[in-house]
Amino acid sequence: MHFFANMNTLICVASIAIGLVAATPICSDVAGGGLPNSGRPLLLSPAAVKDLQLALFLENLEVAYFSSGLSNITMWGINGYPNDTIGVQKEIHVATIIDLLEAYNEIPIPPCNYSFPVNSTEQFFELADIITSVGIGATIGLAKRLAFTDPLLIKPVASILAVESRHDAFFRHIEGEVPNPAPSDTGISSIWAYNFALSFIDPAQMTFIAEAGKQLLVGWVNQLDVPVYTPLNITVKGQGTALVPQGMNGAAFAVVTTQRLDNADDLALATLAGPVVVKLS
Repeated sequence: MHFFANMNTLICVASIAIGLVAATPICSDVAGGGLPNSGRPLLLSPAAVKDLQLALFLENLEVAYFSSGLSNITMWGINGYPNDTIGVQKEIHVATIIDLLEAYNEIPIPPCNYSFPVNSTEQFFELADIITSVGIGATIGLAKRLAFTDPLLIKPVASILAVESRHDAFFRHIEGEVPNPAPSDTGISSIWAYNFALSFIDPAQMTFIAEAGKQLLVGWVNQLDVPVYTPLNITVKGQGTALVPQGMNGAAFAVVTTQRLDNADDLALATLAGPVVVKLS
């Protein structure tokens, strides 16, 4: 199996512009619950503040995607499933992070204007799966970092992660795919999550700059395994192909690099372009 890489689209996706509308009151009845009212830690570390701001950056993206797309998805309400439940639950996630940051007098990240390549119901659910997979991967990475800096935040983060995983299983079910394609989900770094989200915010094409004299590689990160690398063969300027390694399932994250590093955190620092989400099963 070959992977076709367009280095520009690894960084940025240009598509139909969708603006945010004014926020509406969150309905806890539709969401199945409201903001948590349990106690908070006495302190929030500087690292946790940055991580929570990034989490809010990603959740804002998800809310924008679902609020702009659900009105066009007529098949969403099959079997009596409320067509706004998932969207409102994501709004609860946003409000939860904002409430936590403001409790420590930290600045929440506001939403942006977004651009999504969606023109049909099929494309909507396919991209919903990809965006949510990135959110899941980023939240796994967030939980790993908070375990060292702010362990009291692990419980609410894990609670949100479980709901995000249920959302993604539903999207995959609608697509006719196995809801749970692999025994482990793939965690990603905050750098990759941020890079991915940027592709829906800035529609301008970005220049891909290769490191002269070095073999370009595609680094693959999947589940809990160490990164795997395959050569990227340039076909024309800005495009190339690479073999997909065997033995991977579910969502894999692919990046362009020139270094063979043995963990995803170091690979994130050596990423030249990406990540792109590759659905393998």
